[in-house]
Amino acid sequence: MKKDLRHRAREAALQILYQWDIGGREVDRAAETFFTLQWPDTAPPAEALRELASGLARDTVGHLAAIDALIAETTERWRPERMAVLDRLILRMAICELMHDPET
Repeated sequence: MKKDLRHRAREAALQILYQWDIGGREVDRAAETFFTLQWPDTAPPAEALRELASGLARDTVGHLAAIDALIAETTERWRPERMAVLDRLILRMAICELMHDPET
């Protein structure tokens, strides 16, 4: 079964966000590193996939204060910085997409 564009873009955005969070690099630099050095397929990624993934990662980081405030006010005794890295990034990315992407 072939994954659709949005699914693959979300996977890529998560990996970009992981590099951004763990490595402390700028999100655009993390995206470039991922797509040029760590892309898992033999064929280069489609431009639409690159744009969608990079945009989702960039939007997530850009709205981070509002996203983390929403997480903090809706979870009991569980701030985002206490969550496991991947759990926190998936939650942030999902909230960003729900709040700011009309196609979601």
